[in-house]
Amino acid sequence: MTTSLSVIIGGVEIPISSGNVAGASHGHTGHASLTTSIAALTAQNIDLIEIAQDAPTILPVDVYLVKDGATAHLFGGEYIKANFAYRADTVTIHARDWSGLLVDQKRVLTNILGGNTGALAPGEQPGSGISTTNQTISQLVTAIANQFGLTPDLRLSNSPGSNPQVGTIFGNSNDTVLTAVPQSLWGILLRLARDTGNEVYTTPEKRLVFGEPGAGLTPLALGWKMNPVPDGTLPLLDLNIEHNPRRNLTFRVLVLSYDPTVGQPTKGQAYVIGSDMTTSSGATVHAGAWNGAAAAQIQGAVGKGSASKKNAIPLYTFHIDGLTAAQANLRAQSIATDIAKRELIVRADMDILPGVEPSQAARLDGAINAGFLAHSYYVTSFSHMFKMGKNTAKLDTSLMLLDQQPGGAGESVTPGGVE
Repeated sequence: MTTSLSVIIGGVEIPISSGNVAGASHGHTGHASLTTSIAALTAQNIDLIEIAQDAPTILPVDVYLVKDGATAHLFGGEYIKANFAYRADTVTIHARDWSGLLVDQKRVLTNILGGNTGALAPGEQPGSGISTTNQTISQLVTAIANQFGLTPDLRLSNSPGSNPQVGTIFGNSNDTVLTAVPQSLWGILLRLARDTGNEVYTTPEKRLVFGEPGAGLTPLALGWKMNPVPDGTLPLLDLNIEHNPRRNLTFRVLVLSYDPTVGQPTKGQAYVIGSDMTTSSGATVHAGAWNGAAAAQIQGAVGKGSASKKNAIPLYTFHIDGLTAAQANLRAQSIATDIAKRELIVRADMDILPGVEPSQAARLDGAINAGFLAHSYYVTSFSHMFKMGKNTAKLDTSLMLLDQQPGGAGESVTPGGVE
């Protein structure tokens, strides 16, 4: 088995002695830190300053893993800076992934991408733009991606309401201006993703992914101390699990708002029950997660009798303007989903795992506490670390996983409901 690393900056291969590539969910901008030496660059007649000066706008940085003849793209992004340390004879190159192009761009939301065929921002393509009026999420994401040379990769749910008009997120459907203060295009995408329970990130191949967390990705199977290791399972070199049950296992989320279209206060709520509980009335509330009317049913069940458990359940309250009742419930559900992911925090090390993406689903197996095995997990951050020797290469991946609570449909008799 032969493994090597290839780093290309502006079309020039750079000798690298060590480095780190990192990415994460929740709108994180991925980055790479790559170390070489001044002597190595001089020996190969590589001038980073000249390469940067010759770049027309942005200077691309790509990191590839070559293993047994197969090539995997570990990182793609933009050269930011390099630190030259002459006494240590090192050059540390810093790059960020392609979401950085959108982080830098701020626009007033009357016309989120105004038509532009003249002076363009770094990485921007000429285009006619798109108004924010009555545009669906998919239209807006596609327009932003196209105008900055990214390929839109929409992974939205097929369920009703998963691709609403942007007005239903930023206000009523007739709104054309959210604020006169310019906002980052990346910040706009993050808000759209957060408010609809979606995920947004870029890939090394310049795809702008927007959609359900984990959609389109093969779940990871991770094993601890398994001998033999089952086919398809990735053995872990190290495993640490942090357990936080106090405020992330069972809780309630309340969103209070005011709907200007009908002139009335609105309320949205969500319940997450981490383990079965028996109420004073004799009903059993099963583990699950609900919002809206189903959450009201759960509240009624846990709040009955003199031994009510309602007041013992942590409550998170949010005041958010301009939401209809449906939007308030959706926001409560999104907030509850995010909070519930932090009961268990898993940190795991393994041999390098190319192709891992933020929000990718994962499961644990092996010699682990059964309570931890019962949960599903997803990748919230990852880091590829490499150190190149003369004849060997040390290549590892570190993952941080958050757990996913069981979901309930709110039925009255089945598991995941009340009986």
